[in-house]
Amino acid sequence: MKCKIILLFLALFILFIDKSSHAITKYDYSNQRFTGKASFRETFFDSAANYTGARFLKDADFRETVFKKEADFVAARFMDSTCFRDAQFLKSANFSDARFIEKADFQESIFHSSAEFRDVVFESEANFALASINKQAQFDRSHFRGPVLFSYSRFDSALSFGYSSFAEKAHFRGAQLEECVDFREASFIKDAIVDFTSAQIRNDVLLGSSRADDIQKYDFRLAVLFNDANIILYHPVDILMQHEKIRYIKLPENLDYFSKKVIIEGTKQASFEDDKYDEQRFEMDYVFAKSTMYQEKSTLPVESKWYHISRYPQWIGNTIYYWTMGLGFRPFRIIYWMLGTIILFALFYLIFFPTKINKYVFEDEDKPAQFTDTIINCLFFSFNLFFTFRLKREIVTFFEAGQKRLILVEWVLGFVSYIAFIALAKSGSILHSLKILFMG
Repeated sequence: MKCKIILLFLALFILFIDKSSHAITKYDYSNQRFTGKASFRETFFDSAANYTGARFLKDADFRETVFKKEADFVAARFMDSTCFRDAQFLKSANFSDARFIEKADFQESIFHSSAEFRDVVFESEANFALASINKQAQFDRSHFRGPVLFSYSRFDSALSFGYSSFAEKAHFRGAQLEECVDFREASFIKDAIVDFTSAQIRNDVLLGSSRADDIQKYDFRLAVLFNDANIILYHPVDILMQHEKIRYIKLPENLDYFSKKVIIEGTKQASFEDDKYDEQRFEMDYVFAKSTMYQEKSTLPVESKWYHISRYPQWIGNTIYYWTMGLGFRPFRIIYWMLGTIILFALFYLIFFPTKINKYVFEDEDKPAQFTDTIINCLFFSFNLFFTFRLKREIVTFFEAGQKRLILVEWVLGFVSYIAFIALAKSGSILHSLKILFMG
C-alpha cells in the first residue's frame, strides 16, 4: 500500500516537473527560422510567447490567436504576408525593430495592454483597421512605405508616431482617438497625407516637423472634433480645414513670439494661399493673436502674468480687449456687453430714482405709472442715453447731482463702446463677421 502511494506521488511529481518545464520552453521561438508557412491560427498561448529575432520566410498566420501573457516579436522578420487578424493580446505586445516585407494585417485585433511598434519597417500595406488598443500605442521612428489603414480603429490611450515616415496616405477614417496623438517630427514623403475623415478626436493632436523641406499634410475637413480637442502646431503644416474648425488650432505656450509667427505664416502659406481661403487666413491670425496676447515681441517665451507687476495694465487691457471684442477679430462681441450695460443701468434707475425717470419720459406730465411702465421707461431711457453722441441739455438740468453722476457714467461707457467698436476692430473683421452671420 505504501509503495503504491509513493509511486503515485512520484508520478505526480514527474508530471508536474514535465508540465512546468514545458510551460517555460513551449513558446520560445527566439531566432528561429520558419522556412515553410508558419500557422499558429487559433492558438492559445497561456504563457509568454517569445519570437525575438525569428525569421518567417513564408506566410505567418496568427489569425484569432490569443496571447495570454506578453508577446515578444522584437527584431522579427516577416518575409511574406503576415496575418494577426482577430488576434488578442491580453498583455503587452512588442514588435519593435520588426520588419514586414509584405502586407501586415492586424485587422480587428485587440491589444488589451500596450502595443509597441517602434523602429518597425512596413514595406507594404499596414492594416490596423477596426483594431483596438487599450493602452499606449507607440509607432515612433517606424517607416510606412505602403498604405496605412487605421480606419475605424479605437485608441483608448496615447498614440505616437514621432520621427516616423509615411510614403503614402494614412487613413484614420472613423477612428476613435480618446487621448493624445503625436505626429511631431514625422516625415511625409511625396504626396503622403493623414486623412482624419469622420475620425472622433477627443484630445490633443500634436503636429509639425522641424525639417523645412518636409511639410506634413493633414485633412481635418470631415473630422469630428470634441470640446477638449486641440490641434497643436509645433511647426508649419499643410492642413485642410474649414474656417469654423480653426478655433481648435493652438500654439505651444513655451514658444516665443517670433517662433509662433513663423508657424502661423508658414501654415497660411502652405495651406491657405489662394484667395478662396480668406476666412481661414483671418482665423489663423486670430489664433496667433490669442496665443501672443500676454507676450512681448521678443525671443523670450510667454511670461507668467504673476511676476511682472509693471505689465499688469497691459495684460488687463488685453484681457478686456479679448472678452469684449475678441482682440478685434470678434468686434460684434461688444454688443453683448452693450446690452448688458444698458440693462444694468436700467436696473440702477429702477432702484434709485424710478419716479424721476417716469417724469422725464412722460415730459413732466402728472401721469400715474404702473410698475411695468416704469421698467419700460428705465430701459428706454438707458438705451437712448447709451447711444446718444451728445448729452442733451435737459438731462443735465432735469436730474439732481447724484443722479447726473450715474447718468454720466453710462453715457461715457456708451461713447467709449461705439468708438472702440470702430477704432479697435481689425481690418476686415466686421465684414468677415457679417459674412459668417448671413452666409455661414
